[in-house]
Amino acid sequence: MSSRGRLFTRLPPLVRVPDLSDAMRLALQWLEMLEGRPLCEHPNFRRMDEAERRSIRPVVLKRLIREGLIEVMGLSPARYRVTKLGKVARSLGVRS
Repeated sequence: MSSRGRLFTRLPPLVRVPDLSDAMRLALQWLEMLEGRPLCEHPNFRRMDEAERRSIRPVVLKRLIREGLIEVMGLSPARYRVTKLGKVARSLGVRS
């Protein structure tokens, strides 16, 4: 490849990292722990506290999908995968 070819290579477009609410951050944390398995397969799913249950409501999942933070991998039962953007957003949104 000539040096001229390298001068005009395209870079991927910059993507804005969205700000996360507490519910979105908790949902991303749970989905990352599941590693692509359905929510119902998690052994502690029924023993989650109220804040964690609220974080995995359909409204929150739809917002995460719309923002590009998670992807749907299957339909029945639904499996979700946290994208690279979701991992970055969660790491920036962690409060100590």
